[in-house]
Amino acid sequence: MTDRNKTYANNRLIGIQRRQLMHDELFHRDIARLPTKDRLTHLVLHCSKYCGYLYSSLSKKEDVLVDFTIVTISILNTLNSKITLETLDIPLVPEGIEKSLVIQTGRLASACERIDHLEDWSYKERIIAESRTILGIIFGYFDHHNLDLFAMISYRLEGVQKKSIFYKDLIEIYNALLAQ
Repeated sequence: MTDRNKTYANNRLIGIQRRQLMHDELFHRDIARLPTKDRLTHLVLHCSKYCGYLYSSLSKKEDVLVDFTIVTISILNTLNSKITLETLDIPLVPEGIEKSLVIQTGRLASACERIDHLEDWSYKERIIAESRTILGIIFGYFDHHNLDLFAMISYRLEGVQKKSIFYKDLIEIYNALLAQ
């Protein structure tokens, strides 16, 4: 990948990360205001739910992976960790991604449990590393299948936003914040 393409990709990554932050602050205020540990646990529970969906025939795989991505970005935002190409390990051919995502999610759950027990362990670093691995797996899948993950994320966020009774008011604020 050329330096120009890397710069473009990194700009898209920080853009989607910023967009997710604004979305969470405006449309998921209840979760955004939880104490950090509670928020992380909530988000990891979402990841666990998506692992189950990946193994059921009731959900379209790509839709589940979009939601998985959104929640994982929220985890990294919670921990103030920037996403760049350099921080992601993207597999060339993402075979068996369901199993890989279950393993990574189990590691996230383990980190949350270790926080509860106040174990001598580097929680933040481990949660960031596992979250970046999850994103790398999912980005690799979408890249391998030539699917536009960023467009799918935008579409999904908009669908969630429209469910708010304050959508018309909040979307103006959201768009103004993104334009800054």
